[in-house]
Amino acid sequence: MVVEVKPFSVPSDLDSSLLIGVPLIDEEHYELISQLDSLDNNCDAEPQTEFFSEILSQLGQKISAHFDHEEEIFKSFGPPPEVMRSHILAHNEILNQYTELNLGLMAGKVISRSDVLRMIKRWVVDHVLTFDLEIRNYIPK
Repeated sequence: MVVEVKPFSVPSDLDSSLLIGVPLIDEEHYELISQLDSLDNNCDAEPQTEFFSEILSQLGQKISAHFDHEEEIFKSFGPPPEVMRSHILAHNEILNQYTELNLGLMAGKVISRSDVLRMIKRWVVDHVLTFDLEIRNYIPK
């Protein structure tokens, strides 16, 4: 897969300390965080509604595509195998949690809106802070 790299101008509301330094990854992080904020601010988005299910599905697709792009780009920087492996395992864990949440909601499992939002925030924000910032250490100078 060839990933198109396009310029990304940093929005003023993005904390620059969260930038990786790879335009595509930074833009996708921003889009994921923006979508999460949109979901958080939409009080009509309740976990048991079709509206929420659609948003969650779109978010899952974006997360999955982002992980594919990120892994391909990160591999090209030549990180140590154990670093790459832990990064991929973290992605797989998030995708497994996403699938479990989505299947549970489709099966009628009742999960509070705040619990769902907390999970999604952890997937996106914690992952960026824990794993993605490490990519900066391997970007060729």
